[in-house]
Amino acid sequence: MKSKMSFVLFFAVCFSLTAQITIDYSEIPMNAGLSWATCGDDSATVTVGTLGGPQTWNFTYLATMDLAHHRLITPSSAPSFSLFPTATKVEFIQDELYSSDSEFIYFEIIPSSFRTLGFEYIDPTEHIVMSIDQMQFDLPLDYLDSTNFYNFDTMFDSGPMVTTMETRIRAIVDAYGTVIIPMGSYPCLRIRQMETTISTMYFNSVPVYVDTSYSIIYTWLSENLPELVNITSCENDTNLYFTVADYTDMFAQFTGVEEEPVEETISACFLSRGQGNNYVLAFENAENALFELVDLSGRKIKEQRISGSGSLRIDTESSGVFFVRVRGKNIDFSGKINLF
Repeated sequence: MKSKMSFVLFFAVCFSLTAQITIDYSEIPMNAGLSWATCGDDSATVTVGTLGGPQTWNFTYLATMDLAHHRLITPSSAPSFSLFPTATKVEFIQDELYSSDSEFIYFEIIPSSFRTLGFEYIDPTEHIVMSIDQMQFDLPLDYLDSTNFYNFDTMFDSGPMVTTMETRIRAIVDAYGTVIIPMGSYPCLRIRQMETTISTMYFNSVPVYVDTSYSIIYTWLSENLPELVNITSCENDTNLYFTVADYTDMFAQFTGVEEEPVEETISACFLSRGQGNNYVLAFENAENALFELVDLSGRKIKEQRISGSGSLRIDTESSGVFFVRVRGKNIDFSGKINLF
């Protein structure tokens, strides 16, 4: 036993000494105003490599025209900053610029640690905020560093029906080497996340449906750059060396940087069905925006100016399909509702 343990320690120390990089606090992009694009693809054939290193990953074959847009914003301007008041970095993501679908990732990054606090998703039909109980790496980040993640959320609660989601992740810096993408060649560390998610549906507190899913996520990181590559396995594929990815995402290019970014307040709208035959339009940080309700013929049924943050009940004396429009300085929102 003693000789085996000595070998393991020697093996780990040798790999640590030969690792190409470590990533410390000063090498993590943090400045509000920095923006970049990533390209993504579904169902791609991939070569994720093995454990350890040094090794070389060539992902130039993943380049696509399916772009997502990323921007670092002033944390206090994010919609749910009050829920994550220790956030020092917020990443704002849209598949299309100025679309009504948005994602925010809240981080707390200090010289000694890197922590993911939570996620926020906003689209025309829902607004989801998910906090994270644990997801912290110590800094500087190095080969063989690891962390655990656990989260439990009630995702849907309506009368007797309740749906919960329990997520566990084990994350480890499991490899290092050089990653090659169309933007260039970079020394990197690779993080592997093993994720288990259990979704449970209850009726009157009795579980009536349980679904357990598994996935593997690989992320390649380098110094002074956003995440270079993310590769996610197909659901329930537990092979560490899977060859078919459910989704890939790769750094494509920097698109801008503001040396003195103006603090921006993010505006958003989302629709949800209310009690009875009506919908509720929730809005955040609107500035003299115009709400319109239009029927299928294009006839305007209702209109109203809205400002600030709040909600608006939508109903009519008529039934049918209607379109909701909200236009303002930082809002360009459209949605469809069915009133009966």
